[in-house]
Amino acid sequence: FCGLIILYALQLLLMTLSFWFVRLENLSALVDTVVFVARYPPDIFGVYLRLFVTYFLPLAFVAYVPTLALKTGVSGYWLLASLGTTTVFLAASSLFWRYATRVYTSASS
Repeated sequence: FCGLIILYALQLLLMTLSFWFVRLENLSALVDTVVFVARYPPDIFGVYLRLFVTYFLPLAFVAYVPTLALKTGVSGYWLLASLGTTTVFLAASSLFWRYATRVYTSASS
């Protein structure tokens, strides 16, 4: 459930940019390609890329953590990290959306 909410928040963050940029079709394709990385466990990446994929762009929480939970069960660390990351990204996307709608001026004004 947290992985789906994180994926939703990432999409919302990126698609909110459409208030300022006209052509975002390619950005959606880029997001799909980047999310493809979520299929792989973060352990195969180097230290810095693993931290980036786990916490900055939390793709590990989209696929790896749910798979780990089904395979071995959820540890307290991953559960807290998932809930915390979900909260942060959902709040950030909501704040960014509110900011974008507040400062938006239509093309006709």
